[in-house]
Amino acid sequence: MSKQTLEPDFVLFLEKKDNWQTLYYQIFIEPKGGHLLKQDEWKEKFLRSLKDDASAIILWQTRKYIIWGMPFYNEQLRKTEFEKEIDKLVQ
Repeated sequence: MSKQTLEPDFVLFLEKKDNWQTLYYQIFIEPKGGHLLKQDEWKEKFLRSLKDDASAIILWQTRKYIIWGMPFYNEQLRKTEFEKEIDKLVQ
């Protein structure tokens, strides 16, 4: 087991209402310089696994909480991929 730590630079909180329930999303976002993409690849894999393995946790009768991680954001190398993931989330 790895003892490396991850401290995302940004946490985005979203709320979606759907008929009788509300979904609350907590999304971890990590911008990353091109020179660190390969070195910190393990972080991105972990962040992506949050979304892949996500399930809604009911903490209140009509509220569900979901924790997701996004792919690394990089203006030159990953902007399009990141934007596609954000678009999927907010639809």
